Amino acid sequence: MDVSHFLAKVVGIYMILAGLLVALKHHSLREMINEYFNSPALVMIGGMMSVIIGLLLVVSHNVWELNWKIVITLMGYLTLFKGILHWFFTESAASWASKFSAGKFNLYASIVMIMLGIYLTYIGYIV
Repeated sequence: MDVSHFLAKVVGIYMILAGLLVALKHHSLREMINEYFNSPALVMIGGMMSVIIGLLLVVSHNVWELNWKIVITLMGYLTLFKGILHWFFTESAASWASKFSAGKFNLYASIVMIMLGIYLTYIGYIV
């Protein structure tokens, strides 16, 4: 099994689970986000985890082909960017997250996450 298919499985399953979590907890998500950003230690640890995972994805899968593989590469860069944002621009990240956690955005985001997760899982296990 090549790295792309392995990561499609892992990222796909993660996206399904994360999407379900957001869909089921979207009413309390704004409060959780505010509590997260009110704890500098949590923001630092969360940023550190995002940087590590982002770097692992970018270094192991820096594939810029115009097919499904680019989704994994872009997710790696977005994860790395998110971690850096949490480390160095905590207030901006908190403001941005608070805005996006309001309204129905989380519900729509969860649908996109689940659909993307199903697609990647399908690619990883079937194709």
